[in-house]
Amino acid sequence: MTTLSNRPEKNWRDIIGGEFDYVAMEQFLQGEKADGQIIYPKDEDIFNALNLTPFRNILVLKRCPAPFFGGLARQRFAFSL
Repeated sequence: MTTLSNRPEKNWRDIIGGEFDYVAMEQFLQGEKADGQIIYPKDEDIFNALNLTPFRNILVLKRCPAPFFGGLARQRFAFSL
């Protein structure tokens, strides 16, 4: 496994660099593999979604429903465009 910190492209590394613990994630994944767990996505595809979507192209719409009372009506939804 190559180091996870080299996987995201530079624009994403600049954005998430201080917020994400690559070493802890890599140790966790290696431990899971050592225990016989199957890990998806494949090693080379980790962070692939970020690399395929430049940060400047991301738009987020957060929609909150009217303040109905009870049950599922109170759920809030977030959509990524």
